[in-house]
Amino acid sequence: MPSPRSLWSKFALLLVAVAIACAITTTAGLTTTAQAAVLPAQITAGNNFSCVLLTGGTVKCWGFNNFGGLGDGTTIQRNVPVSVVGITTATQIAVGGGHSCALLTGGTVKCWGYNTMGELGSGDGTTTDSSVPVSVVGITTATQITAGALHSCALLAGGTVKCWGFNGIGSLGDGTTTDSSVPVSVTGITTGTQITAGYAHSCALLAGGTIKCWGSNGNGELGDGTSSMDSSVPVSVSSIETATQVTAGLNHSCALISGGTVKCWGFNGGGQLGDGTTTGSRIPVSVSGIETATQVTAGNHSCVLISGGTVKCWGNNNRGQLGDGTITNSSVPVSVSGITTATQITAGTLHSCVSLSGGTVKCWGSNFYGSLGDGTTTASSVPVSVRDIATPTRITVAKAKTKIAKALITLTTSVTVPGAGKLTQVVTSKSGRKTTTWCTAKATTTSARAYTLTCKITKAGRNALRQAAMSLTVTTTFTPTGGTKATKTQVVKLRRTR
Repeated sequence: MPSPRSLWSKFALLLVAVAIACAITTTAGLTTTAQAAVLPAQITAGNNFSCVLLTGGTVKCWGFNNFGGLGDGTTIQRNVPVSVVGITTATQIAVGGGHSCALLTGGTVKCWGYNTMGELGSGDGTTTDSSVPVSVVGITTATQITAGALHSCALLAGGTVKCWGFNGIGSLGDGTTTDSSVPVSVTGITTGTQITAGYAHSCALLAGGTIKCWGSNGNGELGDGTSSMDSSVPVSVSSIETATQVTAGLNHSCALISGGTVKCWGFNGGGQLGDGTTTGSRIPVSVSGIETATQVTAGNHSCVLISGGTVKCWGNNNRGQLGDGTITNSSVPVSVSGITTATQITAGTLHSCVSLSGGTVKCWGSNFYGSLGDGTTTASSVPVSVRDIATPTRITVAKAKTKIAKALITLTTSVTVPGAGKLTQVVTSKSGRKTTTWCTAKATTTSARAYTLTCKITKAGRNALRQAAMSLTVTTTFTPTGGTKATKTQVVKLRRTR
């Protein structure tokens, strides 16, 4: 079996590789056809790649993809989100060192990406990577999933936990150090309510608010106050009795405590514990100044979502993953720049992401392989918007005004848009199977206001139309910068002319 040194080598390879549907509504008497609002239901970040679960059950991922962790059937790096193949009924997602997993409706699980230690759970005896999702064997009643560097776990209905993948230092919690490509039961966990996996350790929140952890303990990440002895079975985290959430990072762990405070334990070389020092701790210590947190997340740094929608982070900041506009480590929480309406946060190894109210997603930190999803590979120490995550775009189109003259038919329409983008209006008619386009109008928008589109049908077109009563279809499309297009259609009746 691999030694801890071998495990570090395998995960180092990952780090080195990284471093080197329409909705129909009616407005003002007009029929509106807009792209369905597909909003983020969950955002999760891993080892320099990220995934988002969308309402409706599909998943999109972006960033590092050498081992197929994006699930799009390729191993091509992506700096904008791409769809995971074949996932349409996901209810939760998890991203690890080089692999990803999705919990599906009904309690089954699929995983994809890196598989050198069996972390995909396919049970076929191979360690072949997969760039498309494969089924985890034997899991039919999962209620939550989590992914570590080289292992994965599932919380099952009833409160038990199963894990699979690397187990050289006890990460699977089954009392052995034998790797497994099939799920094995974690010893002694029967009342789990939430699970989390870090680099090579795992933790479970239990009913009643206590926490147990297992696996690597070289930096005290199990929180039981012992020496550096790893544990292949769960051990109790010291002095935690009223936790509401637990998160495992690279070499440290944190817990959200009832009332909104946070405690962390483990490695603290970059200030990951948030207690104002860089001294590691094998028992939980209080994070400075956090009193109204609603969620905590850990990578090689830590972040909390604060009641009201702001975010604070602390720890390593060499790639700007704290989001405060600097690349300076901080042993106390600092505010993430410009975030005021956050609804969920996630911390990866070297970057962080947040979902905002209204459906947008922003990320910050390392971007070498596009893990920020903004279409570039430029790191950012402040949040940038992830592209191509569909959000609702609303426009208001007034009734078209028609003016018929001897030489022209002019249609004028007022369109109110929410911001910068491109406006296009096309006027068509249909006779039998033939559709004729009579005119097109375009405009570039720069701000949220009303714009006027004027479409002119030439004399030849007027002459063709004048012998019969005709219905013209006026289709107005707005494509916002970095957003989802909206389309509205109205019908204009032309009177018979001579």
